[in-house]
Amino acid sequence: RKYSIGQGYVFEHRLIMEEFIKRYLKPEERIHHINLNKQDNRIENLLIIVVGENGGHHTAKMTCPYCKKEFQVR
Repeated sequence: RKYSIGQGYVFEHRLIMEEFIKRYLKPEERIHHINLNKQDNRIENLLIIVVGENGGHHTAKMTCPYCKKEFQVR
């Protein structure tokens, strides 16, 4: 795996999101826990955050689980 944390391990929240969207996350994509509980890895609690080039501003990018269309949430 390209973005493993060592010895092939991947954070559970990243793996859950990748399985849900059926692709690997991009380097600029981070996973945010909506309720801030990092132990709560239910898909409804996970959100893809796209980090900008400056690392400061970010926008959320959501993917519809039915039609797979992506859209931005500010």
